[in-house]
Amino acid sequence: MGKHLFYRLAKEGIRKNRQTYFPYFLTCIIMVMMDYMIVFLAGSKTLQSAKGGAMAQVTLGFGVLVVAIFATYLLVYTHSFLMKQRKKEFGLYYILGLNKQNILKICGWETLITEGISLAGGLFLGILFSKAAELCLLKLIGGKVTFTYEISVFGVLEVVGLFTAIFFLQFIGASWQVLRMQAVNLLHSDKIGEKPPKGNVLFALGGAVILGGAYYLAVSIQEPIKAISIFFIAVLMVIVATYMLFIAGSVFLCNLLKKKKGYYYKANHFVSVSSMSFRMNRNGAGLASICILSTMVLVTMATTVCLYIGVGDVVKAQFPKEVDSLITVYSGGEKIEEMRDYVSKKYEKIFRRENVKRKNPVDYVSTILVGERNQTNFKTGEVDFRKEDKGKEIYLFQWMSLKDYNRNYGKKETLADDEVLICDEENAYTEDTLSFNNKDDYRIKKRINTTIQLDEMNVGGYPYILLIGGKAPEGVPFQWHYEFDTTLTEEEDTALADKMLEALSRDSKMEDMSFRVDTREDERSQYLSNFGSLLFLGCLLSLVFLVATVLIIYYKQVAEGYEDVKRFDIMKKVGMTEREIKKSINSQLLLVFFIPLVTAGVHLTFAFPLVEKIVLLMGVTNHILLAKTSAMGFCVFALIYMVVYKLTANEYYKIVK
Repeated sequence: MGKHLFYRLAKEGIRKNRQTYFPYFLTCIIMVMMDYMIVFLAGSKTLQSAKGGAMAQVTLGFGVLVVAIFATYLLVYTHSFLMKQRKKEFGLYYILGLNKQNILKICGWETLITEGISLAGGLFLGILFSKAAELCLLKLIGGKVTFTYEISVFGVLEVVGLFTAIFFLQFIGASWQVLRMQAVNLLHSDKIGEKPPKGNVLFALGGAVILGGAYYLAVSIQEPIKAISIFFIAVLMVIVATYMLFIAGSVFLCNLLKKKKGYYYKANHFVSVSSMSFRMNRNGAGLASICILSTMVLVTMATTVCLYIGVGDVVKAQFPKEVDSLITVYSGGEKIEEMRDYVSKKYEKIFRRENVKRKNPVDYVSTILVGERNQTNFKTGEVDFRKEDKGKEIYLFQWMSLKDYNRNYGKKETLADDEVLICDEENAYTEDTLSFNNKDDYRIKKRINTTIQLDEMNVGGYPYILLIGGKAPEGVPFQWHYEFDTTLTEEEDTALADKMLEALSRDSKMEDMSFRVDTREDERSQYLSNFGSLLFLGCLLSLVFLVATVLIIYYKQVAEGYEDVKRFDIMKKVGMTEREIKKSINSQLLLVFFIPLVTAGVHLTFAFPLVEKIVLLMGVTNHILLAKTSAMGFCVFALIYMVVYKLTANEYYKIVK
């Protein structure tokens, strides 16, 4: 037989099975397009030269890996649905005289045709829309828009190499299935169902225990620093538990429903429950995949949208003034006061020369103390926050002199040598006295509220207290904060900060200390770059996850439709009316279809405290904003999910009728 025959058979097979091949082609094209676009952006010279573009490309580099891994999993996984539908056709070829080697040649041609269409269509669309994607990303990160056009040769080669490997894996999988099956099994493969897993009760209980453990981890972690490592552990636990519960738990549920005669022996329930129980092993895995992908979409979009919208709050909290200078001295409090006077004079010269008018200046010295609490005493020293401090109650203190406090905030407070003021926003410390290292004893004269910006963000989740007055700590670095607003433009603020920084960089007296001079606008651009690139990547990944969800749902409906068509035909012959059959179909579809959505919503709810800690590490402290983006994201996704349900349910109805 000539190779043209196998090519024609492969092409004809794709044409006859266009109902299943068309969505698969569309998915492959989208995956190729996405992969090219993200590789293109990760290496774009235009993006690299833009302000904040280099940092955005670091984020996109992570996305390249995620898309490559996920595309491999998705396309290999969904290809099994196509093989399920083609096995009967291959069995017929075998009966008509083609051997397994001939069938493998047909599979090979189908793989080449699929790869050719996918690469051609995907690369065309990827190259076509790559500039639009670049412009969107530049808009998100606040970069300067340019209209130069480029094609990434590396991107084309990477895409061709990756998807050639993916399609080769698909061919290997198809070959393995064909070679290991007999002709009669190929011919009747569409009638072969998967057996429900044994030991369903134990399997389901195990899944419930693992899921409960993951939920407990998510809601019990208080320290944001620990949340990152716990997050990945909890994600793995949720994935494993979801598959266990959807596979074993669903079978167990079907068996319980069968025992309830009042429910089971009704026309619209009998068919759906018995059908689900018969093939729930495969159904469970598909439903679990839909649930996990839905959760990924919800968490990804809620987090990235929250971060991007919260940029303004982050910058305002970190940089309350337009220009911010910070000098750190490691040799004690006396040195920092000396440097304060010295650097202030250098700054004054620059301000006079540049005719800068300062507004609302803030000028104070502070230091950070870490204390391990024992009743009213705090043992200060270094703490390794990467390690668990079980049984230890850690507090963070920011110390400031009473003189600086009164001068900067227009106060006239007085303190005795053994008195202090504290600002404890969380009311974490309720005692009237405190001491450090069992020797510096202080009475808390007053609890105050202040607008001062604490130097360190409380990302560790530990109680954070502003301590005013008392003896200056020893053996710790001191920082001089000098912040002010101006009447200048954003560009002029940046130029002023550069001159201030240059004056410090060229001074030999500054060699043993660290220093920085930043502007609010520069930091806003930096955060905008980071969070804008995360939002862009989140949108791309969410689209990939959504495409995967829709594809799995579609193939699930089509596969189940072909399996149910004969069962419903039998029901017609035994007396079920068209209306009863439709009610049975609705009962099955609604039960199966919306369980993943509801479960994804539950996953999102329990993941919220953990996600909240992670966004706090990135500077966003607006918990209400995260709650809003999570709720709105779920509502939008649920709407899309219902539209997909309606469209795929119509396909199911067409098949079973």
